[in-house]
Amino acid sequence: MKNITISNLFIMVCLAGCSGTKADADHTMIVEPPSAMTPAVSLSMNGYTVLPEWIENEGIRAGFMSSTTGDLSKIPRYVEAVKTMGLNTAIVYGCSFAETPNHLKYYREWIRLCNQAGLHVFAFYPWQPPVGNSCRPVIFTDGTEGLFPCPLDNQLWQKYLEADIAGKLAHESIDGIFLDMEMYRTEKEPESRRQYSFETCFCDSCFSRYILNRTQIQPLPIVGKGQRKSWLRQNGFLSDYTAYQIEQVESKTEQLKNKVHAVNPKLMFGVYPALHETNWVRTAVMRALSRKSYPVISFSTDTFGYYDSPWGAERIPSDLTTYFEKNSINGIYVAGYLLRRYTSAEIGIQITQSLKRSQGYWLFRIPQLVDDSVPEFEKLAGGTRGDYLKAIREANAALKKKPK
Repeated sequence: MKNITISNLFIMVCLAGCSGTKADADHTMIVEPPSAMTPAVSLSMNGYTVLPEWIENEGIRAGFMSSTTGDLSKIPRYVEAVKTMGLNTAIVYGCSFAETPNHLKYYREWIRLCNQAGLHVFAFYPWQPPVGNSCRPVIFTDGTEGLFPCPLDNQLWQKYLEADIAGKLAHESIDGIFLDMEMYRTEKEPESRRQYSFETCFCDSCFSRYILNRTQIQPLPIVGKGQRKSWLRQNGFLSDYTAYQIEQVESKTEQLKNKVHAVNPKLMFGVYPALHETNWVRTAVMRALSRKSYPVISFSTDTFGYYDSPWGAERIPSDLTTYFEKNSINGIYVAGYLLRRYTSAEIGIQITQSLKRSQGYWLFRIPQLVDDSVPEFEKLAGGTRGDYLKAIREANAALKKKPK
């Protein structure tokens, strides 16, 4: 087995497309990650974390399944298609258990049939709780609320992430968690308000806890939400404020990871979408998930097909070690491909290159190759379903083992 040490990215699963935010010119510091508060399960050999043997030998060859909306009769057809194409992994889509009470039942049928077919399983779970949740909203520098939760909100971590991932999914026969960190329902918002950045979070809790825990200021200063970033900068606290928030997110992530590994020490974590320069929350989560553990998987969207130059697998960073080390992340890269962006003549070439240049690929989404009816905007880029199935099968057969 090869030793793996790496770092950072950003991903995406929305049906219509993918987006990103511009770097915050105000603040680009990199903070050294704090040591874990409690030790995680060590999966090491000679002091280094290592990949599971199946990933070393085959690479991740995954298909994103999407929801069956409760129609369990569709599952066998999806599983058969994945096996026919020579894939080895199913990413099973779902939603939070608060949103769909029967979701664990659906998961178990997916898991049962995937296990029976010899497939590895990653269970999808969304970071963003469902509409109507009671989580504290994130606050931007202008004092307004965002459509996603404060990254330090205890309800987010305890009621959703820990309760569902550690309390439910970790007990099932799965290989890993596909943590979706895209912020949905933000499509009509300005780009800078679609995800976490150095413009977040300045809520009452974040601000007051920082003052109480990291300064000698008493009593708490009365500063409006829209003036807190400038006040912190003027008083020389802004860099430490960001460092404190990063430490807190890493600490909460460590706690989540340790609770999961107490149930299943070998369970892996993957994060979607791709690494992002200013999304400090995603970076902190990935760093903590990969510490003293298997490398975190970046289920990336860089290769989705939205960019022409470079295009496809050419967008995979040429030096993945440096790519991850920049953010002190022990990670691996798995390239994502939208079937509505790549023709059947192109897809085989792309996944072949991905297995040569990274730790694998994932296809979005398998129902397009199985269902008779798909939405117009999800029509295949070029070729019949049979053409795609044949191209992917032949590419995988030509690379029975992952190139070293």
